[in-house]
Amino acid sequence: MDGYNATQHIRDFNDEIPIIALTASASADILQRTREFGMTDYLAKPFKPGELYEMIYKYSRKLTS
Repeated sequence: MDGYNATQHIRDFNDEIPIIALTASASADILQRTREFGMTDYLAKPFKPGELYEMIYKYSRKLTS
């Protein structure tokens, strides 16, 4: 199972939980595919840990507000 399939399974039960894809490519094609499968956002590798922390913080705040 890849991240796309996992996202589909998660979305079957919960469409509000944030899903952030970690990908080796930042192409427009990848961005479109992550959206089509229901991912909330993505980060291209390599990324700084702070970038991931900021994204998690951003989406966790949306869940609690």
